[in-house]
Amino acid sequence: MDDRPTLEEGAGDSLVQQPHLQKEESKVVETNEAEGQVEEQQVWAALRHDKGNGVHLVTWTIEDLTQKGDNYTCTVKRLNVTFSQDDQHHHQVSYVAKIQQIGIEGLMKSFSELSFKKECLFYGKILPLLNAELQEAKLEPLRLPQCHYYSCEENKGILILEDLSKRGFKMADRKHTLDAAHAELLFRELARIHASSYLLQAHLASSNLAEEYILLATDWHNYSETAEAEVNPFMQGDTNVLVTIAETEGYDELLPWLKDLASRPLSIFKDHLKTVPPFAVLCHGDCWINNFLFRYDSADRPVDVRLLDLQVCRRGSPALDLTTLVYTSFSREVRSPNLHHFLHVYLASFTDVVIGRNNTTVPFTYDELLKEYQEKITFGVLMGAGYLPLVLADASDAPDIKHIVDEEEWAKQREADVLELLTRNHQLLRRMRSILDDVVEFGVAG
Repeated sequence: MDDRPTLEEGAGDSLVQQPHLQKEESKVVETNEAEGQVEEQQVWAALRHDKGNGVHLVTWTIEDLTQKGDNYTCTVKRLNVTFSQDDQHHHQVSYVAKIQQIGIEGLMKSFSELSFKKECLFYGKILPLLNAELQEAKLEPLRLPQCHYYSCEENKGILILEDLSKRGFKMADRKHTLDAAHAELLFRELARIHASSYLLQAHLASSNLAEEYILLATDWHNYSETAEAEVNPFMQGDTNVLVTIAETEGYDELLPWLKDLASRPLSIFKDHLKTVPPFAVLCHGDCWINNFLFRYDSADRPVDVRLLDLQVCRRGSPALDLTTLVYTSFSREVRSPNLHHFLHVYLASFTDVVIGRNNTTVPFTYDELLKEYQEKITFGVLMGAGYLPLVLADASDAPDIKHIVDEEEWAKQREADVLELLTRNHQLLRRMRSILDDVVEFGVAG
């Protein structure tokens, strides 16, 4: 089946309906070159979905929302919209627009196109079904921004989302690891995504979301006919860095395991994507610190969270999300003493969802969840090796992924750049070493 959402389809036609324009000589005030990818009818459709009938678009402007290194597959902008309603007074509202990057060459071109289709699929088709499961269980919807418009039209991909900053949500500093209070919020909400998808699959004839929506089975290894040859050099470069750290920092006992990992990282990645129920749910897929927003109380304690960027959503083990989260966003000082607590928090949240839905049986015990997590630590190692140099780099060190023509040459240069970065970024070296410490602690290397 074709899972590409279009302007004419999607769960909740109000997301994509093309209305007759009602405007007061509306105009865009241009501020940069990205405006050409945002069309007035898209802004209008988002406004109408948000505010309902009887609104009139007056003006709209665009401003930058992120800097280099914050996002690699799209451009993120804020849309500042002035509108009027029946009272004829002017009002303001803002939205966040995720705009597909154009001009990308090589590896990331195909992947950026895939990521936009995946996120449109999630917001347009899957999210309403997950929220329906939560509604049946008398629970609140998933903590994600509202989507007011989406399009996956070639070279014009765009998502127009709620601007959560207006409700006090903000991004944590990616160079500082998250503490236990942040972790609890994230483990609870990831459990709600996983559990609602577990319930949803029970209603499907195939019991498999990836058979209903084939994009959920499309990943780094199969997004194009040449995907494996393109991606393998990148993953080898990431794991070669771990080998070098082990050689220079005294982790001799890990070297055989790490060298095997570095020789076939994509094969190991693919093995971890193979999942068996009950550990087969919808995963967020991209659980690193920049993809979460938090709201804080007067004492600066996190009290609420919103998850962003479902561009790599997949069907897989929940432990894929959990190990990615742990090895990209928490220090060893946070994760090591609190792991069992975090997993208990996760299981309690998962249980609340499935028990609330007609007393459905919880599909796994705590011991089974812990075992699954431990079996997926190697996946977390791969994700940590790839993400941490991006998480902890300054904007000036962020790699240019728009013009990758020779994958092997680019990967070699990137490996050299990361090794050089390690010599002057001591936090990065500590975080990478801490991953190896966990490999030792959990006996992952055998």
